[in-house]
Amino acid sequence: MQVWKVAAPVAALALALTGCSSGSSSSPTATGSGSGSVSGSLTVWNYGALDDSSLLSPLVAGFEAKYPDVTVDLVGQPADNYYALLQAAVVSGRGPDVFSMFPGGYQKQFQEYSLDLSDQIPQEDLVATNAQYYSADGSTESEVYGVPSTAGMYMMLYNKQVLADAGVSSVPTTWDELDATCAKVVAAGKTCLGYGSQDGSGGFS
Repeated sequence: MQVWKVAAPVAALALALTGCSSGSSSSPTATGSGSGSVSGSLTVWNYGALDDSSLLSPLVAGFEAKYPDVTVDLVGQPADNYYALLQAAVVSGRGPDVFSMFPGGYQKQFQEYSLDLSDQIPQEDLVATNAQYYSADGSTESEVYGVPSTAGMYMMLYNKQVLADAGVSSVPTTWDELDATCAKVVAAGKTCLGYGSQDGSGGFS
């Protein structure tokens, strides 16, 4: 698929771009300059079912308005086996042109099937608009494979008795305090954290 630059608001559609999608028979091609110079179709996979309130719908509408010769096929895939479906699709070379996913381990898992967008999305735009999602220079390992589309909140629960038994008198509020608290909890014979996942896709990974 040929990568083509779009305006920043519309670029939010590009959550991640696959580098070898042969499942789409008419991936967009650039024939000149300007909004009307791109034609074809894009298949976009969303994590989970879609409804009328989907945040992606207005993005797709705006994208198709800017590029009237491009058709976007927005597909809501079941969340319970989304990554298994995506893995099978990209390995077979029939993956979607654009797909959504959680960051962390999953992002690394599919990185080899994705296009590096570093030269398509200006670093200063990423830093200015989404600084909280990126490292200090606006990127991870100098490569950008997607842009954030949503944000969520994570919380941690704790057992008051476990902390009390470990001699912890106050709840940690910084990473250093959490480190020190965990050391005391482990020393007291308990497991400190039951959070995250083995592949590194946990929110605090």
